[in-house]
Amino acid sequence: MKVNLDIAVIPEELAYKKFEGKTAVAIDVLRATTTIITALQNGSLLILPVLTPEEAFQKFQESDSPWIIGGERGGRKVEGFHLGNSPREYNSETVRGKKILLTTTNGTRVLKMVEVAGEVLICAFVNLTAVARRLAAQIQKGALQPEEVLIACAGTEGNFSLEDLVCAGGLIHKLDRLVSEKLKKSEAAEAAEILYRSYQTDLLGLFRRTRGGQGLIDIDLGEDLKFCSQIDLYDLVPRLKNGIITP
Repeated sequence: MKVNLDIAVIPEELAYKKFEGKTAVAIDVLRATTTIITALQNGSLLILPVLTPEEAFQKFQESDSPWIIGGERGGRKVEGFHLGNSPREYNSETVRGKKILLTTTNGTRVLKMVEVAGEVLICAFVNLTAVARRLAAQIQKGALQPEEVLIACAGTEGNFSLEDLVCAGGLIHKLDRLVSEKLKKSEAAEAAEILYRSYQTDLLGLFRRTRGGQGLIDIDLGEDLKFCSQIDLYDLVPRLKNGIITP
């Protein structure tokens, strides 16, 4: 039996999907999932995604244990937060041994929407092959059959995001090369894979043309585009379980 592979191109599609028993893969290339992967790779203990800055401040004030608050609105660090949403900020010196409260415009929203899935994995270009290998291993041993793998793209403020769809296509492309005979791809998944093959040699150029990339350039965070365009920088697959993201 083949595993169904589908994509929610924008978050609003998720309202029409059922997640129970399924595996969801969350993608927000610019920049939440890239930042989450980087923070955990650099030694953060866990990340708690929340929807609003107000909720982040409240949890920070109510907790006895020390937290770092990170995130953005409009791409910029929220006033009063320790960090923004640039993966370059989440280096080992800053986050090692720390717990992070994170809220972003798009990424943490989509994470909250899919957290009821049987398993939620965090993906970006920086860990593309690692996620593909994990999914392939589960498929090979029958752990996912006959359930569906649903890739959830965060988009940009509810709108379509080309960089997220291309990343989803990259994951599908790598997964197809590992277990092609066991996949049943939706038309959206097929289209995403075609897009990835078109853009894979110039991801940075792609980012510079997208709405999300242009927004970061406009606020002098263009260096984040270079960071987020790196493929397979890490071999880490973060997992969201019980509302908490861990390595």
